[in-house]
Amino acid sequence: MEETNDQKQAKRTDTVWGFVTLPLLAAWITFHLLPHNTAPGWILYATGAAGTVLAHGWFALRRISPGVGGVVVPLLHVLLGALFWLTRT
Repeated sequence: MEETNDQKQAKRTDTVWGFVTLPLLAAWITFHLLPHNTAPGWILYATGAAGTVLAHGWFALRRISPGVGGVVVPLLHVLLGALFWLTRT
């Protein structure tokens, strides 16, 4: 059975949000592996935040709904950024 356009679009948006969260995951791992040097973790965190902004821009230019990931990923960045800051400062 062939996929509909909506199903294809949903896969694309899921893939984009999956790639955007990879630097955030890398930042989390870095913060825990290098507890005394937080610079690499914050650099990876900033890269993930920039990716989120770029993804939202990409969706806006193409007039595509960002889906659930468009809400969840920025909230995840804010939540984990606050937790990183609270536990590392």
